[in-house]
Formats: sequence, structure tokens, C-alpha cells
Amino acid sequence: MNTHQPELKDEHSHQQSTGERIKGASHETHEEQWPFSYSATDLNSAGAFYQALVEPIPQQRMQEMVEREVTTQVNRAVSDLTKKFQEFLDARPVAVPAQLLGLASDRYELVSPVPIVIEQYEDEVTARWPEVEAFGAGDTESLAIAALRLDIVDRYTILQQTADADLGRSLLAIKRILTHAVMEEGNE
Repeated sequence: MNTHQPELKDEHSHQQSTGERIKGASHETHEEQWPFSYSATDLNSAGAFYQALVEPIPQQRMQEMVEREVTTQVNRAVSDLTKKFQEFLDARPVAVPAQLLGLASDRYELVSPVPIVIEQYEDEVTARWPEVEAFGAGDTESLAIAALRLDIVDRYTILQQTADADLGRSLLAIKRILTHAVMEEGNE
């Protein structure tokens, strides 16, 4: 008696061969109407994906996922802020306090040294006397200080020629400071 036993295949290989048959048939007969072909394995993966979407996630697992995402976002934000802060610090000038000893003018001179700030930027140097809002800039420190001296003399002469009643509070305060700090040669 010749009994033929069918060859046993595991479920996966059976689905694979069925999928291959479906795939082959679809390409042979309906190639223009059905351009995509899916194997049974693809369909099982899609079913597992769908099942994962519709099954509720346990609350503790959800909380862990949310905490992980929040931690990732916070770390990214801190990293971005740290980088931006460092860029801000790098862009700031190197400020050096100094004293201006004189105005290098034939007509005006300082009564005593005044505090100034010298700032070195990437492509420029500035010199300021913040108290009177005087400012000078140049390619080098000496050029910036020379421009500051000219600005102080200009401010002094303009404010001395202007009546106090015509000045606002801040300009009047600057005029008083300059009057005490600057003297005309020959008016000692």
C-alpha cells in the first residue's frame, strides 16, 4: 500500500508559499491594475502593528514612555540653550577698565583722570566714558581713545554753549560732570 504522506511545512513557510503564489499571480495577470504585492509575512506584520495600535498601553508603561520623551526634550533644550549662551559669551567684547589721563587738546584738558572702558571686538576697538555717554571707535586701541577724546571735547563745547534751561535732565547731568572734569587752558 502506497500511502503518500503530505510533506509537513511549518505555518510560516506555508504562508510564505501562499504569499509567493499570490504575488506571482498578481504580477502575471493584473500587473497594471495591482502594482503592489504583499506576502503573508507582510500582512502578519501589519496585523501585529494594528494590534499594537489598538491594544491599550499599561499606565506605568505609558508613564515611562512620557518621562523618557520629556527627559529627551529637556536635555535637548538645555543643550541648545547652553550652546546659544556660549555663542553669546563668545560674541561679547573683552572689556578692560582704564583711565583717560588727558584730552590731547590745545584748548582743553582734564582736571583729573577719568574712568573709561576699552572694549575689543573682533574687528574694532571702542573706548567709552559711560558716565557722560562719550564714545570713540577705531581699528586699534589708540585710535579708539583718540576718537573718544574728540567726542569728549565736542560734547563739552556744545553743552557749554547751550543754556541749562534748554537741556533735559540727563544732558544737564552730563554738562555738570564735564564742567567739573574739563577745563579750558588759561582758565585755571
